[in-house]
Amino acid sequence: MRRKANRYRVDRVKRREKILSGTRTAIAAFMVLISLALFSAALSRAYHALLDAPWLRVQEIEISGLQHMSRVEVLNAMGVARGASVFGLKLVQLKKRLEMLPWIRSALVRLDTPERLVVELVERDPVAKIAAGDHCLLMDQEGSLFAPCKCEEHPNLLLISGAADSGLKVGSTLQREVGEAVAGLLAAVRDWEEGLHRGKISQCHWNPDTGFLINVGEQGIPVQLGADNLEEKLRRLHEILGLLAERQWVGNVTRIDLDYGQRAYVEGQFPSFKGI
Repeated sequence: MRRKANRYRVDRVKRREKILSGTRTAIAAFMVLISLALFSAALSRAYHALLDAPWLRVQEIEISGLQHMSRVEVLNAMGVARGASVFGLKLVQLKKRLEMLPWIRSALVRLDTPERLVVELVERDPVAKIAAGDHCLLMDQEGSLFAPCKCEEHPNLLLISGAADSGLKVGSTLQREVGEAVAGLLAAVRDWEEGLHRGKISQCHWNPDTGFLINVGEQGIPVQLGADNLEEKLRRLHEILGLLAERQWVGNVTRIDLDYGQRAYVEGQFPSFKGI
């Protein structure tokens, strides 16, 4: 007759092996954690040693694309001191800092050599000043109001009133209808100033019911343009001012209305003609 196996002894052996296996696994995991901690500490020590190393430091910062901002403003925004370690530079963060500046449309920051940091900027190009209450906002080519300014600043830019309310803030855009009208006016004014110009357009007022009213020349003659066919109307204004200049009547004009289809209304104090 065969002897029966001791079932309880087998179970004890298996339990002991299971405990030993678990212990080995725990010890191995603990050793891995210790190794990772030591490795991380070594990396951290090496990183800080590199930060303190006298080599691989920024010795030159080249900035291109500046038109309206100064080099000092850009350097202050970046916060990178000369002699800073290149290992501590976060180029993506520097790019974001620069693009938060109102005048900066886009920025590229890169290391050209281990000691030379290159910053390439694209600034916004202001095309008009938009009056908003007691102050003005600069508008770029995309219609974005990107920076505040005093209304007397940037005298080369056309001042447009009536297009925005006093609550408009930096980062806003004009209402769609108003923005399209302003874009059309600026395109027409660009042609006027480049070729047809017989007097600087000093300022402009937008009225949603009657369109644009501009002031032209040294005496600021008010000219009603309306809201459409602005390029054609400015061409007619060029001809009218030329005719008035030939007769030396420009100083007598008090108002011109071009919102009459193909006609124009000129108001002023003109000499009367007597019959012979």
